[in-house]
Amino acid sequence: MQIRSCWLLMLFLTFSSWASAMQSSNLVGTWVGKVQGYDVEMRFELNPDGSANFEGVAGSWHAQGNRLMLTQEGETVAYNYTLQGSKLTLSGGDLMAPMVMNRAGSSDVARGPMPAMPQPEESYDPMAPPDVDSP
Repeated sequence: MQIRSCWLLMLFLTFSSWASAMQSSNLVGTWVGKVQGYDVEMRFELNPDGSANFEGVAGSWHAQGNRLMLTQEGETVAYNYTLQGSKLTLSGGDLMAPMVMNRAGSSDVARGPMPAMPQPEESYDPMAPPDVDSP
């Protein structure tokens, strides 16, 4: 019975480590967004090796459960996060309001509307002779 309990504990710990690593790998990438209520865009990169870049300042990161720890210039700030597809929401830490970010390059990143196709000014007849103005 003790061996079975140890085996189950080892299996649980292995799965927990694997799940945490998978969750962290989903955060890797470049994120762009704004703190709600503020018109300042933020951008940061989370690299697979744990290094990071926050608005041009080098740092590091790691995730633990639903907490994202960002370290720069020797100071670590812990944020709560939720990840839904390519949308990352951070709250807590030093944020006054939640920050909603989108993975750069994803279709969720806000873009302006596509321009409409121009409509022809008149009907086109491919058999008509070219319209040439004579002087």
